[in-house]
Amino acid sequence: MKFKCEKYPELGFYVDGERKKFVKGLYVADTKKEQGILSKIKGVVKVSEKETPDSK
Repeated sequence: MKFKCEKYPELGFYVDGERKKFVKGLYVADTKKEQGILSKIKGVVKVSEKETPDSK
């Protein structure tokens, strides 16, 4: 599931003590735990696959 953060494109957050980071405003959450944390961060929004181009 993809998430977007326009205000802080390099936003970092922690999941079980491990630091995760957005790249160019996008982050792909692979686990339910990541998705749960990201859904609680202000300014982070869930996006559909159609809304964002595939990042390389």
